[in-house]
Parts: sequence; structure tokens; C-alpha cells
Amino acid sequence: MAERSSSRKRSSSGSSGGSGSSAGRGSGGSRSASSRGSGSSRSSGSRSSNGSTSRRSNSKLSGPEAIKRARESAAEMLGRPVESVLGLEPDDSNGWKVTVEVVELERIPRSTDVLGAYVMSLDKSGDLTAARRERRYYRNQADEE
Repeated sequence: MAERSSSRKRSSSGSSGGSGSSAGRGSGGSRSASSRGSGSSRSSGSRSSNGSTSRRSNSKLSGPEAIKRARESAAEMLGRPVESVLGLEPDDSNGWKVTVEVVELERIPRSTDVLGAYVMSLDKSGDLTAARRERRYYRNQADEE
């Protein structure tokens, strides 16, 4: 018990020393708050900017936007979240083919989960035109292509 009380005294003395440095933490907190504010303004600015909206209306869909749309479409269609994106390639019709990976069957241990790789075809406006399962495999299975 004596050891615990001495460690408490040390931590309380450390906290009094910490109060002097709390001003430093406060300024660090304000820095992180300002960086959070600038980060959120950047992300909201990019979302609300004419970049994604105008691209959809008058030119080809961007790769990152195609990935976002394919993830949403696959999750809605399969009823399971997309675990990862395996590939992105342009389609012949100015659209995209996005390959996504989905956990089809969860098992214990996780290394024996059954995964499915799906190819999602999107047109140039980002609408899903086709989807097919490319392959099905165990998580721990080595790729032999």
C-alpha cells in the first residue's frame, strides 16, 4: 500500500508540473482545432465545389468517384460492406470497371473467411451497368494467377 500512495504523490506532483504545461497543451489543442477546422473546410469545399458535380454532367466520371459509386452499389446489391478495392480500369465505353472484395462468409479464425471478388461496371455518368463475381476464395489462400 505504501508504494501506491507514493506513486499517487508522484502523479499529483506531476500533475502540478503539468498545469504549467497545460498552457502548452491548450495552444496545441487550439492548433489541432484549427487544423481540424481547415481540414473540414477543405473536405467540404471539395465536396461542394463544382469539381464532382460538373465532371458528372459534362465529362467522364473520375476514378475516385467511380470507386465511391462502385462501393456504394456493391454494398447495396450484396447486402454486405465492401472490404477493399482490388482494381480500377477504364471501360471501352468511357466508363469504369471496379473490382471490389466482399466477405461472403465470416468464420473463426478470420483467415478462413470466404471472400468474393466482384467486377462492377459503371457507365460514364456513374450508374451501375453490370456486376459479376470474378472469383471466390478463402482469405488465407495464396494468389496463384
